[in-house]
Amino acid sequence: MPDYCATTDLQKVFVDVGNYDRKLSFSRHDWTVFADNVDMQQDTGAVAKLYRNGVDLGAQQISAAACDADGKWFYKSGATDEILYCYNTNDADTYTWELAPLDWYTAQANAITNASEQLETLLDARLPRPIPQSNRTGGTYTYDYVIVKATALLACIMLVEASDPGASVLGDLRAQLYGDDGIITRINSGDARLSFEWTRSDGGQLEEGSIDATTTGRPIDAVGSPTVAYNKYKILIVTGDDVDAAVDNTIASFSVTDIEGNAVLGETIIDQAGYHGIGGGYSVRFIPGKYVADDYWWLTVVGVAPSTSVIQEIRMVR
Repeated sequence: MPDYCATTDLQKVFVDVGNYDRKLSFSRHDWTVFADNVDMQQDTGAVAKLYRNGVDLGAQQISAAACDADGKWFYKSGATDEILYCYNTNDADTYTWELAPLDWYTAQANAITNASEQLETLLDARLPRPIPQSNRTGGTYTYDYVIVKATALLACIMLVEASDPGASVLGDLRAQLYGDDGIITRINSGDARLSFEWTRSDGGQLEEGSIDATTTGRPIDAVGSPTVAYNKYKILIVTGDDVDAAVDNTIASFSVTDIEGNAVLGETIIDQAGYHGIGGGYSVRFIPGKYVADDYWWLTVVGVAPSTSVIQEIRMVR
């Protein structure tokens, strides 16, 4: 089964995910002397990373005997004992101690694999498994961005739950997936369709390109009739700002380019009360919320093309 996002996508959807790196505090008072300046503690649980007074002590040594300078450490794991050794120039109980059972990269990678599997169980049965790769051109992701973002959010939830099950941020992360306007809710209801679900009768379709984790606004309601057989329009936020429904916006702006990077619409102030023409015969409106510079969305316009079927009916007259 494929992973539907990368570790670099996690911070894009949740900037504080690094605060939930699964560091666990353990007792400073359970150390005993093993050798000169080398202390030992039993039954700490698995140790992949060791922190003393908040400082990462780096990679472990190959043995307890190799702990021959301040901060060097070794974790022995066996069927009958688990022992942590560390060389300390001061008494071990004068420090604060934390450990991580997995290094941060491995913890993120495991969460992504688990999240990818969970996502497949959450999505509507109409969608094939594994989820097909995106058939859009001009994008930066292998899969449709909504799939990438949903997987990254699920992975972040798993990491937060592992470190702090009661964290208040979990409510917001879950709402982005399961709320009335959440990604999984929209995909399962058909409001957000993946690229392989589109047909020529669909006209214009909006999708996220790349947005900041703090962004709450977005373009919606693509309306119009296609005037092109096919094109893809990038809606880019030029100047970010908060757009309020009750206050005329004079700062937040956007521009539009086509699939080849040609300018279609120069910098334009967002009118949250009306529609903006984008291209290909389609217009969108922007909902109130926060917009961040360099956020972008794609509007794909597919017109009606001539039939390419090789099966034709020929009427014969004698």
